[in-house]
Amino acid sequence: MSTQQVLNLNPQISITALDNVLKGLEQTTELAYLRRVAGRHGFDVTTRWNSTVDNIKNIIVNPSPQKPYASFSNLKLITLKIITSINHYYSIDYIKGGDTTKIPSMISFKNFDQAFSSVFPSKLEDGNGLPKIAGNYITAIEDMGDGIAFIFSCVILKKINGKSKMRSNEYAEQYFNTVFIPNDLSRIEYRVDKNLGRRIAEKELVNLRNEFINFMAGLRVNLVLETVNFFNAIAKIYSDKQYGRLVQVDFLDPNGDEDAVLRCRTDPKYDARYRQVVATSQGNTAQQINLKVSGVAVRLDSKLNNETISNEIGFQPSKSDWANNQFCGTFYFTQAADHSVHYGVINDILKRAK
Repeated sequence: MSTQQVLNLNPQISITALDNVLKGLEQTTELAYLRRVAGRHGFDVTTRWNSTVDNIKNIIVNPSPQKPYASFSNLKLITLKIITSINHYYSIDYIKGGDTTKIPSMISFKNFDQAFSSVFPSKLEDGNGLPKIAGNYITAIEDMGDGIAFIFSCVILKKINGKSKMRSNEYAEQYFNTVFIPNDLSRIEYRVDKNLGRRIAEKELVNLRNEFINFMAGLRVNLVLETVNFFNAIAKIYSDKQYGRLVQVDFLDPNGDEDAVLRCRTDPKYDARYRQVVATSQGNTAQQINLKVSGVAVRLDSKLNNETISNEIGFQPSKSDWANNQFCGTFYFTQAADHSVHYGVINDILKRAK
């Protein structure tokens, strides 16, 4: 019996394609997110990856009329959403002009890096086909419904702890980073996997932007871009008591080196807006000090199937950018489920940045 007959779905779907999607899904490690979003499609998600993968594979290979939405296409879309949008650092350019009419046709590009695209959406691993060459490699372009996602494989070289700095003591790791253009062609969102860590992610945001601009130039697509400054969003979010709970607030003295951090992520009622940082004299008299809000992390709580879940948005500019340049070029956004419209969340952030 052929692979196509086994699947009994779309003749273009193979077991290899299904296995790549399932492997890529498991590599995200986002089992909790999957549990919250996959059930409505008819996928049976347990508390363990092994049984979850087996359940999903079984329902796709043996489709049930009672679960018409438990399809390969929906499984791939869920996997793509996780890879491209649920746990990332962002920087954004407004599209102010240029060859905007050419953007939709970019989805027809097929000259991907085959080492990565042949197994996408799964990732290569060190010692199993992953090249030890740092960089961003165009891997896939996907229509996400609300826009186009340009997905790059980001290869990072890391040192083996305790070893010398020789190249032979390095190992490679692959991440997926995404450039997203919404259907209204208003902006370019650069999204870097938050698991890279803040320091590396900020560097990779610059690399990703440069890589995408070069990619567009190769396709003769020239756009007029304006980088978004999120500096104003920090103070506005701090002042807006109707906008979530502040689980972290960073304070800085703009003219000195004093700082303070208020932070609590375990108390579901905590909101740092209702805390103060003060100085006390020997007489225990509280006195306001010259500290300004320089960074915030806000949690947006909601109920989903009787479970309280939280999305989190954070702004963490460096002291130099904040104090000297009044600039914040990045933020992070983590999602617990897909109950909020991603496009609307980003629109709201952009409004607060003005």
